[in-house]
Amino acid sequence: MSNPYKGRDFALLTKHGKGSIIAPVLRELLGAKLVLATGYDTDLLGTFSSEVERTLSPAACALKKAQLACELAGLSIGLGSEGSFTAGFMGLMTINSERLCCFNAAENWHVTGVSVGPSAAQACECKNEQELADFLNTVALQQGLVLQSHGRIAKGLESTAEVEATISAWAGVGSPYPLSISYDLRAHFCPERRDRIALAAENLIQRLLSLCPRCSRPGFWPDKKEFGLPCEACGSPTSALKERIAHCEGCCYEKGHTVPEVWGDPSQCYECNP
Repeated sequence: MSNPYKGRDFALLTKHGKGSIIAPVLRELLGAKLVLATGYDTDLLGTFSSEVERTLSPAACALKKAQLACELAGLSIGLGSEGSFTAGFMGLMTINSERLCCFNAAENWHVTGVSVGPSAAQACECKNEQELADFLNTVALQQGLVLQSHGRIAKGLESTAEVEATISAWAGVGSPYPLSISYDLRAHFCPERRDRIALAAENLIQRLLSLCPRCSRPGFWPDKKEFGLPCEACGSPTSALKERIAHCEGCCYEKGHTVPEVWGDPSQCYECNP
């Protein structure tokens, strides 16, 4: 497989240490170099702790950062990373989605790598010291924390001692309780996110090297899904995945990839289970 990116410079705009995550992946899998872009505070696009509202979708925000990276670094290829956290099925878990967008300013295309999976991120409204202590006992190793109380906020707390010192300082001007404590979801304080960003970088590289058979545009990836695998019992269409379809954003060429399964489970059939 040819690699047109070997030896190229990729600009990255980040405030939270993502360069140390992405650079090794680019170097090892693509033979490319990461250049850090400066001159823009990415917190202006929104913060996890809500001081700045997020007005862009995660996908649009990642693209915006990649475009800014190109402009600020004076390079034709830019990267933008954006993470999001949503409730899982029936609210039983938290889902972390990481996107790493590559924008080519010279050729005007963008490709986005994605990694999605469950997250241990949590938050708690604590009314007293015991509830706070119970929460702290559940926190993952090396995970940073955010405290909020009566309009005050402290981020990047890396130990129980730092949490206690912050609460003690706040107590000097009134009771800090009730208070909110949560995971600091910025990448440099969240080991779980760093692992998922690396996976998104790997997925991005796979997509960059997957070219449209017709026009050679990068990002020819089977993201589209077609459902309707026939029911094993009656042959009617089910809700099971039937085919994955790669679509080219440049020339609109498409290619289907059928799933290995031949039949769908009757439990997913609208006729057998109306």
